[in-house]
This record gives sequence, structure tokens and C-alpha cells, in this order.
Amino acid sequence: AGIAAFGSYAALVTYSRGGWLGLAVALLLLAALGGLALVRGWGLGRPRAAALVLTPVVVAAAVGWAVADGFAERRWSEAGADTQGRLARWQSILALPGDRAWTPWLGRGLGAFPEAYRYGNPDGEMTADFAFLQEDGRGLLRLGSGGAPRLSQRLMLPRDGPYTLELRARGELGGRLRVAVCEEAILYRFACRDRELELDVAADGWQRRRWRLTLEGLAPGPPGLRRGLVLSVRRVDDNPGVVDIDRLRLVGGGGDTEVSHLRNGDFAHYGRHWYFVPEGLGAWRTENQWLELYFDQGLLGLGAWLALLLSGGLLLLRRARAGVPSAAAALAGVGGALAIGLFSTIFFNPAIAVLFYLALLLGAVSGASPVGRPLQRGAGRRAG
Repeated sequence: AGIAAFGSYAALVTYSRGGWLGLAVALLLLAALGGLALVRGWGLGRPRAAALVLTPVVVAAAVGWAVADGFAERRWSEAGADTQGRLARWQSILALPGDRAWTPWLGRGLGAFPEAYRYGNPDGEMTADFAFLQEDGRGLLRLGSGGAPRLSQRLMLPRDGPYTLELRARGELGGRLRVAVCEEAILYRFACRDRELELDVAADGWQRRRWRLTLEGLAPGPPGLRRGLVLSVRRVDDNPGVVDIDRLRLVGGGGDTEVSHLRNGDFAHYGRHWYFVPEGLGAWRTENQWLELYFDQGLLGLGAWLALLLSGGLLLLRRARAGVPSAAAALAGVGGALAIGLFSTIFFNPAIAVLFYLALLLGAVSGASPVGRPLQRGAGRRAG
């Protein structure tokens, strides 16, 4: 029950509606398996079966009440419009140019979607227009004129005292940068301090800019229970050409005012400690695991995957009927992941793919006793 509660809370605070759908499916499957065990007398026994029924109900009620807030309600209110947008997007993905005669059967190849989208999307959208470079022995970050995401770094800051952000940049045609310090949970921002810094088009060479800020009101709560703070920088002008940044420093906070709280702020180690966050993930994945498998591997690959799911699911169900509670939990987890896959590409992260197949395949062989009639001693010996 404790693991279920913590796992459910972790899924809910991502504020991903696909995650919420998967959580609901997993809890419903767990309760349904417990109910069937109670009614039909499966090998789980009545106490374990009752626990499978009650745990999802209690966990859903407790965790749902804990995260009921305005942001969650707003996410739900946008679900209808977002679903229509996703349906239109999936149709446009199927219409991307580059099909061959064998593509419907064999697909375009593993990981082919980002390249197909970059060169074939009807809006001409640019993706990840940035680079880490070396110039005269110094590192720098180069931001292009289209599709530049925000470059981010997680912060570990004391809360006392003001801070000063120092930035050095250049742009042949000027430029405008937005820097921000925000509470973030994965992709979603809750509260921010931000400022736009303008580069003078008439200036020649490197220009320095400063921004003084405080953290008052950001990430409240006791240490260990606060949302994380993230610093990000993003280009927000439409000028052609590039904007280069060779120094970012965040100093202050009651400590040594000469020590920056940013790691690799001079980009000497290229992108170490930095990660990019696009405005959307549409250029990188289809946001539908079933569609992505079809896009990459065609009908034959999708059919083979469905056969694996069906055989693994049936084995998990048989194990659950034989009285293996871990098989029931694995079946509920796999079902929840497949529900998330209707609105997200869950195998985009290799770690999640490994966990999925571990639950499916190791869960299928869990339990000390084999399913069906046990092997008798000496059964393999020839009679006589």
C-alpha cells in the first residue's frame, strides 16, 4: 500500500494527463483483479484479494485530495481541445513525405521520426536550432533564429539574500534573450522570476547585461519538500543571424559573492550540466506509442509487439489466478503504461522501456511454483 501511495503521488504531481489516465487504469485493473479473486476464489486468498480491492480505492481518494488544486483543474479543462489537436497531428504524421512501397509493412526504421518531421513537416518548423562551440579556446552557446529551445540548469540555492545574474552575449543584428528562474516539475512551470535582456544592434562585439533578482515567494515549504528551481535562457526575437553567449553567472545569496551558483556557465565543457527544453515535444516523438511503433517498424513490427503483449499478459493473468500477487501488480502496471502510450511515446526514454519489459517478462515468470500441474519427481525418467 505504501509503494502504491508513493507511486500514485509521483504520477499525479507530474501533472501529465496521460500519466493520470495510466494511473487510473492501473488502479482499476488492480481492483478488478482483487474483485475477481474474491468472487472466484483464486489462489491469492481472501486477505490478499481484499487488499488488492481496497488499496486502489484508498490510494486514489487520498492522493487525489492531496493534489486537487487550480492547476490540475486547468489541465483537465484543456483536455478536449488538446485531444482534437492530437488527432489532427497524428493524421499529419501519417501524411509525412518519404513513404516507400514497403513502408506500411516494414516502417521507416528505428528512430526515424525526428528526421522525417524536421524535413517534412508542413509548417517548416525548425527544431533545436542551437550549438555548443569553441572559439579561440573559449566555449560559447550559439542560439539560432528559429526553433531555439530554452537551455536550462537545475539550481541548488540558499534562500537568503538577493542574486545577480551576469550574462555576456553578442549578436550581429542585435537580439533579445529571456532569462528566468522558475519552480518547475519536469516540463511545467508554476511560478517564475524572469527578465528580457536586449542586445544593442549598434554595439560591436560582446555586450554585458545584469539582472538583480530575489527568490521571495518561489518554491516555498520546508527543505526536501520544495519544488525544484531551474534557471533557463532562451532567445525570443525574430531577427536573422545568431546570438552567442559565452558567460552566464549567478552570484549572491548570502555566500561568497564571487562564486557562481551555475555549473559550466562558461560552456567550456560544452553542454555539461545543461539540458534543453523545447516548447513542445512534437518534433521529437509522435506522442502515441502505438503510432510510433507503426511509423518505425510498420504493420509487421506492430503485430509482433502486440503478440508479445498478448502472450505476456495472458501469462501474468495465469500467475495472478495461481496466487502470485506480484503478477497481479505487474499486469496492472503494464496496463497503465499501455494507457499512457495512447497519448505519449513512453519508450522515448530507454529506462522506461527497460522497466516496462521487466514488468511484463519478469512478472510472467514470478512465483515459486509453476502454473498448471506440477512436475512429479521421476516424471522425466523412462518407465521400467
